[in-house]
Amino acid sequence: MKKQFGDRLVIVAFPCNQFSGQEPKSDAQIAEFTKRKGFDGVVMSKCKVNGSGASAVFDFLKVKSKTGGVMWNFYKFVVSPCGTEVTRFTTAATPLTMAKHIAETLRKWDERNND
Repeated sequence: MKKQFGDRLVIVAFPCNQFSGQEPKSDAQIAEFTKRKGFDGVVMSKCKVNGSGASAVFDFLKVKSKTGGVMWNFYKFVVSPCGTEVTRFTTAATPLTMAKHIAETLRKWDERNND
C-alpha cells in the first residue's frame, strides 16, 4: 500500500483486547511484533473500541462511517484527508480489496482541492 500511495497514505494500528482476549500483550511487545513483521505504519497504545471507555477515535469513526460498533478484530477504516468521509471495512477486507476505494477517496480529495 505504501508503494502505491506513498506519503498520501498513513496506516495507523490500534491494538485491542476486547475480542476474545486476542491481544493480551503489552504495548512494547506489540510494537516489537509489528516491527519484526515489517509493519510500515504507526502503532498506537492498546485501547478499547466499543463500550464504556472506548477511544474517542473509535467513537468518531463509528459515527462518521454510520456503521455502529466494531464487531471483531482487524476492522479497517479509510478516512479522507480532512476526516469528512469515513468508510468501514470488515475483517475480511485486504489491502488489495481496499486499494480502489483509497484511490477514489484521494482522487475526490484532489478534485475538491484543485478547483
